Amino acid sequence: FINIPLEKLEVTIQDALEKMAAFVGVNRAYIYDYDPKTDLFSNTYRWHVDEKAMDTLNPVLEDILLRFKSSHHCGEYLCLDNLSSIGINRLIAIPLLQGGVCKGFIGFDSSRKEYELKKDDIELLTLFSRLLSNVHERRDIEMKLSHERIMLEAILDNAPLGIWMTDIDGKVKFVNKTYCDITGISEEQFLNAEHYTSLFPKEVSSGCLNSDKEVLLCDKKAHSSIETLPMKDGKKRLLEITKVKVLDENGHIGIIGLSTDITERHAQQQHLEYIAHYDTLTKLPNRVLLSDRLNHALAQADRHKNSLAVVYLDLDGFKYINDQYGHDSGDLFLSAMAQRLQKTLRKVDTIARLGGDEFVVILPDLKNHSDSIPLLERLLQASSKKIIIKNTELNVSASLGVTFFDAGDKIDADQLLRQADHAMYQAKISGKNRYH
Repeated sequence: FINIPLEKLEVTIQDALEKMAAFVGVNRAYIYDYDPKTDLFSNTYRWHVDEKAMDTLNPVLEDILLRFKSSHHCGEYLCLDNLSSIGINRLIAIPLLQGGVCKGFIGFDSSRKEYELKKDDIELLTLFSRLLSNVHERRDIEMKLSHERIMLEAILDNAPLGIWMTDIDGKVKFVNKTYCDITGISEEQFLNAEHYTSLFPKEVSSGCLNSDKEVLLCDKKAHSSIETLPMKDGKKRLLEITKVKVLDENGHIGIIGLSTDITERHAQQQHLEYIAHYDTLTKLPNRVLLSDRLNHALAQADRHKNSLAVVYLDLDGFKYINDQYGHDSGDLFLSAMAQRLQKTLRKVDTIARLGGDEFVVILPDLKNHSDSIPLLERLLQASSKKIIIKNTELNVSASLGVTFFDAGDKIDADQLLRQADHAMYQAKISGKNRYH
């Protein structure tokens, strides 16, 4: 029984019951299990010397045996003689005890009148019952462990985290389904690899090896990192990885790893950050990012002792395009105009959309105010060139309001914007398509 696997235990018990019954010379043998929840016994194994005999036990015999269950609970075996009414000459029933608690009983009976149970037979059968008790206990423990193992595997495989464990040499001891799905590498490949990093591209392997080394050498409880892992389909996934050093009862070291696929979360965060700082229609910086860049440009101008210009740009005649051709065409026109204006500027310049047809341009790094004139002229020229939208030529002009900041000026970004806005209205009053 010691080395019998759980799946073969039932057949082995049945075979042992038959051999023990034949050895002591009885006609029949049976085992009953006891369920403390229902307070009922149930027949689990049976054997009869005559294979053609009735497969079930005599109900009267079952009733007799179960009436003595109090004796079984006390650990006492039961011997009965002369049960001629049910064709039995002699019967013995021995409790199956686990930790002093009755878990059932094993019974043997004979219909032969000359049959006599000797003391040695009773001792042998009692010893057999103890062996069966131990087997039942082992079966119960293994079934419980098997159930817990299945439940644990189900939890680990369905966890939203990739989970794996390696020994100190990088040999994978466990990997869950989620991590296999994330990496595109099968469980078999992980378990068969000499070192798990051999399954990853070289640029990923070096990072894994370095983080493993840090985990094993440092006293920190956990090591966290963000890693980009290329998949077999060519796509890249962004993983948040936490590794923990573990020791078994023998002091052997290993690593447990947890990984979360944060690709979508990171993309969503980037999208939210983008729409917080950029205009969704024109892809230009919005008012929030403009404020940040203008304040930075002012600080730079003060530090480098130079000037900058703030240009408030408003398109002349854009309302007509919206009214005549619709807002869809108007949006396409604004998007095309934004790209054109951006191309006329230097790399250090910033153009932002405030809303509608209003834009603001920051022109930093000016040695003097007149350095802005070529840039202003280019903005006017770019604004007045036609743009084809849906096979229709559309054109507008622009009114530019310009204000300047010189190193040492005591003026903030909001004041500069107000001044540029006021100058833009002066340009419109003066006839549009000009700067003021």
